[in-house]
Amino acid sequence: MIYTWIRLLLLTILFCANNALAQTGPTSQTATAAPSPSEKLSSGALTTSKISGFTITAENLYRDLEKGLVQISGNVQIIYQNQHFSADFVELNLKKKHAYFRGHVSIQTIEYNIGGDEIALDYYSSQALITNGYVQSNNITFKGKLIEQRGPNTFFVADADYTTCTNCPSTWSFEGSQIRAELGGYAFLKNTFLKVSNVPIFWLPYLVLPLKNERQSGFLTPEFGYIRNRGLFFSESFFWAMSRSQDLTFTLKNYELGGLKELIEYRYAISDFSGGQINLAHFNDSVIPKDLVDSGLMAEGDTFKRWAVQGYAQQEINDVAHARVKLNQISDLQYPKDFYEEFKTYAEGGLENRLNISARSNHSLTQFDSIYYKHLLESNPLQSNTSAVHILPELKLDFTTTQIADSPFYFKFNAQYDAFYRKRKWDDISVSSDQKYVSNVANDPACDHNNVAGCSPVYDGTFNQGTDFLRTGQRVFYKASFLTQTFTPVDFLNVSPELSYNEAHYFFPEGADRYNVRQYTQLDINSRSRLYRIYESENPDLKYKHELIPELSYTYIPFVEQKAHPFFGNIPNGEYAFSSKNNLADTDLNTPYGVQYDYYDRIYDRHLITLTFLNRVIRKRQSDKSYRNILDFRLAQSYDLYQINNPYSQTNQPLSDLSGTLNMYLGEFTLENQFSYYPYLSATNSTTAVSYLNDLQQYFKIGYNSNRAEGPRVDDVILALGFVTKYINVLSGFIVDTSENRNSDSRLKKFSLITQLKPPGECWGINFYREQQVGLEAEWRVRFDFSFDGKPPKIIPPDELKIK
Repeated sequence: MIYTWIRLLLLTILFCANNALAQTGPTSQTATAAPSPSEKLSSGALTTSKISGFTITAENLYRDLEKGLVQISGNVQIIYQNQHFSADFVELNLKKKHAYFRGHVSIQTIEYNIGGDEIALDYYSSQALITNGYVQSNNITFKGKLIEQRGPNTFFVADADYTTCTNCPSTWSFEGSQIRAELGGYAFLKNTFLKVSNVPIFWLPYLVLPLKNERQSGFLTPEFGYIRNRGLFFSESFFWAMSRSQDLTFTLKNYELGGLKELIEYRYAISDFSGGQINLAHFNDSVIPKDLVDSGLMAEGDTFKRWAVQGYAQQEINDVAHARVKLNQISDLQYPKDFYEEFKTYAEGGLENRLNISARSNHSLTQFDSIYYKHLLESNPLQSNTSAVHILPELKLDFTTTQIADSPFYFKFNAQYDAFYRKRKWDDISVSSDQKYVSNVANDPACDHNNVAGCSPVYDGTFNQGTDFLRTGQRVFYKASFLTQTFTPVDFLNVSPELSYNEAHYFFPEGADRYNVRQYTQLDINSRSRLYRIYESENPDLKYKHELIPELSYTYIPFVEQKAHPFFGNIPNGEYAFSSKNNLADTDLNTPYGVQYDYYDRIYDRHLITLTFLNRVIRKRQSDKSYRNILDFRLAQSYDLYQINNPYSQTNQPLSDLSGTLNMYLGEFTLENQFSYYPYLSATNSTTAVSYLNDLQQYFKIGYNSNRAEGPRVDDVILALGFVTKYINVLSGFIVDTSENRNSDSRLKKFSLITQLKPPGECWGINFYREQQVGLEAEWRVRFDFSFDGKPPKIIPPDELKIK
């Protein structure tokens, strides 16, 4: 037993001796004896040593093995794990795992840099006490007389200063009595002053700032400006990051003329497909629309309670079923016009509210739709929505193209049911000087447009089938199509024929003839050829493919069976020569064919030939297998064979307009052109623009818009310019009316300016927007863009200039 204890004692002595030898540095490789408990390992010249995981380079290094102390001085550089330390003097306590740094101290890690006059560090627990120091992560910097590091990314700073500016002194900073900061989280400041160029601007008792790039809750930078008819405005928003999948922005916006408006925007995203957004606005408006005052519905001094709800949502019910909702509701018809920044489609004639549920299978798609329209084409902002026609419901069934057995033939089937709903099923129609109009109390065809007081439709309660205008009813139509595989009669030509049978059934709620059916067959033949050649370039990484693609389309409806009915203008067999380019409009009420529900109630292109020519150049980059169309030139024109012999055609003009597009992309240069030539008017409408945009966002655009075919003559010249410098970015553009018959004495039609000021430090920007149209007051706004995450403000893209 005693020999066992002796062997253990000898092994312990040998282990300790070996360990001591291993810690004497690289100069001990040839030594045969252990050093003394205290030893000066280097003096004078720079020497590198490795001690307990530290790689040390310094002029002087003294080590006390008994106390576990290492004292280092003179250009000290230390590497430990993923950290780099530098200082004039360092003392390491290897037993307590403490380090003391003095003089020009710097600690660098992957996440942050720390510096100061003195630092006491517990390198095992990542805790430190920093005197007259700073902590920097990216562009985020906070300084203080005393900084306490309480964890890997957590700091407490006394007499603190926070900024993201890179210049010194910083352009702006927040100075507080103390800061509690977590890198990748938030900074909490107490008793804080905002300082600009080291000058205090205003005081805040408490402030929370983000120290991360992710979404985070907090106040957004304010915005102020001027809006015509509203005067000056000021808005402030609070952003609430409720979770990773949802957030909410609450905004207070005060108008000089009108008062305070509350706005809420809520967004959520459950998955790639399921998500949505809803916007709410409420406003006790002190400005009464002139139309309401003129009509006597409201008086000056009244409070006009206004609101708006907009939203959309989509939800994945399961793997095959989805639901979509679109919502647009307003307190009055003037709201989208007064606050067009909230309604991007305010110029349209109505707002759509929609519920869509769809389910797909391997061979079909089934859809259920309910569409409620908010009618905007009324002069009275408080007019009820009785004139709008809704689709409640709409059902669709679409079968995919299916091969018939093993033959080259295919079959496709589509069906749709629509129920058109309105509280009043028809409009009573009056006639004045051969002009039809909806009967009203003023007996005036234009009373609604002229804002005549009390102008409203009248109803006699009796439907006159030959005169009155039906607005409701039900429709069922289906289409069965037979197709063949594309075949090639010759090597360079592809032909795709399709024969379809179409049938539509109409059920009307009023009149002697409450049912009508339309049946017709249609033949479509599409033939296409492709001629191409591939070209090598001097750059072996690039190849070019030139394509010429002529296409000839033929449409023929040889058979139509439909009984004449007032709803269709009492024209049998749908014989009016409609073109697919004809839009359905209310003005059709004074035409022989009248007004129907929508596009599907008319037969278009009864006998048509269309020729299309496409010239295209495609660039292929071999290194990344990317493709880019650098040239697209397309021409198309149709010839209507049916119109020539049609008795209801008012003109014998079978040729359509010759339409064309040209797009060229040559690196930083882009050429875009669209034109339509009307052969019977010998007139052309065109839009042409040449633009330049480089990687530095330097921008230039010149364009020309011309209208000769319809309406007033237009000759607009467009010029836009953008440049980026170190301290200022400018985007500016204008439209000049060069036509002789312009309606204004001013040739300047529109002017737009965006200026982005970037003070030194890459930590904030001041964005100024100004826009003015001829005859209207200029509107402008100012937005501050502070960088709290350490990234410089983004350059405003040219698309925001809105000069077209």
